[in-house]
Amino acid sequence: MTLSRNAVAYGFAPGANLWADIDRFVPDPACASDTIGAAEPSGPCAAFLANSLKARLQWRLEAALTEFEAAHQ
Repeated sequence: MTLSRNAVAYGFAPGANLWADIDRFVPDPACASDTIGAAEPSGPCAAFLANSLKARLQWRLEAALTEFEAAHQ
């Protein structure tokens, strides 16, 4: 999972990173109270995601990882 997360975090997509602390995968304060990857992010988190392609890609990756893990437990 770390490899996939780092690929998006250090890729060339524009915008802010979803992770405030990339080493520990601590989310940006706008999304800190949300379940990362949830279908409906809170207002502040949704606004943050709307302004960052990178953060949106990271959010979608987290949703896909959660779905994958749930299907393979």
